[in-house]
Amino acid sequence: MPGSYSNLEDIDVKNKKVFVRVDFNVPLKDGKVTDTTRIDATIKTLDYITAHDGLAIVASHLGKPKGKDENLSLRPIAPILEAKIGAKTIMADDCVGENVKKIIAGEKRGGRIILLDNLRYHKGEEEDGPEFIEELVDLGADIYVDDAFGTAHRKHASNYGLPLRFKELGKIVAPGYCMLNEINLWGPILNTKRGIAIVGGAKLEEKIKAVDYFSKVFDHVILGGLVSHFFLKASGLSMGNAPYILDEKNAKYIKKAEEILNGKYGPKLILPSRVVVADYDFKGRDIMDPKDIPDGKMAVDVLSSEENCELIGKYKTCIWFGPPGAFEKEGCRGGTDLIVNAIDSDSYCVIGGGDSAVFAKDIKNSKVSTGGGASIEYILNKDLPALEALR
Repeated sequence: MPGSYSNLEDIDVKNKKVFVRVDFNVPLKDGKVTDTTRIDATIKTLDYITAHDGLAIVASHLGKPKGKDENLSLRPIAPILEAKIGAKTIMADDCVGENVKKIIAGEKRGGRIILLDNLRYHKGEEEDGPEFIEELVDLGADIYVDDAFGTAHRKHASNYGLPLRFKELGKIVAPGYCMLNEINLWGPILNTKRGIAIVGGAKLEEKIKAVDYFSKVFDHVILGGLVSHFFLKASGLSMGNAPYILDEKNAKYIKKAEEILNGKYGPKLILPSRVVVADYDFKGRDIMDPKDIPDGKMAVDVLSSEENCELIGKYKTCIWFGPPGAFEKEGCRGGTDLIVNAIDSDSYCVIGGGDSAVFAKDIKNSKVSTGGGASIEYILNKDLPALEALR
């Protein structure tokens, strides 16, 4: 990857205000955080800043709010940060504005954290809007640190426009420990000549793009999840004529899947031969060959064959993006467990963010990326917009 970065440990943060962009897009249930993986990934950076008497102004998005939405507030994260770092954590009621500026200006000592509320309460965040960028600048931070690899593929205000603006103003920008860890994590994958990729999940555009790329650089690509349904459809199966398969908006994905299957590297793709089928409300489950899925039913999990599990276990380099089924639903985790048990504990296995990170703890020696889409884009392009802005 081109260029170099400032080293956080070479920056004097004492009595400085440090704007830290993190990825706290964590799952919530009944107002409580159910998985702290992404929070844990940033602890080293925040601990370093507060331990060296810096004031950490922490910013993140959460979900996709349309305006201010208390159900997507970062407030439940504040006590978790305070408990994990041991630094007093103050929760702001927004991410910009006069009240937030007063809170920041009122903190005369370092060693504390101010957690801003959801960046996406404001349209300017995702639009990389100049006015919103200036509102973030007006918070008065002296230093910018980006520790949000999970959003590094986006050109948003807080992780792209803001660090560029800081550089224009002669201020220091730097990656945090999580960001640097991600760069190092993917290094061996970028340089590998042999390996196996497992691609599941439901984000069709990014996953089909990943399948296309991985088929060119890995020995095999095992498909699962919703993305596999479109490859099965492209191979000539009806897939129960499920509404999402027949949706005209998704026709382009079937066409692209067909191109990949019929291309030079199509033989490297391994399509599902055994699936769990259910009604659209996930009831009435049964196991069958995908060619036998009747109308009115849909595949909710992909069960890797014994042969495919053995194949996965043979490889010392493995990447896994996305679950093979709707594993959060009762009775739909079987495919996930088969893959978990198949991966060689001595392999270099990287689990690519998102939902996959939840079950990574079950794989010995696995390495977890905090970015799903960001990881794929990094592998494809060897760079990301947020990394570019930090150089």
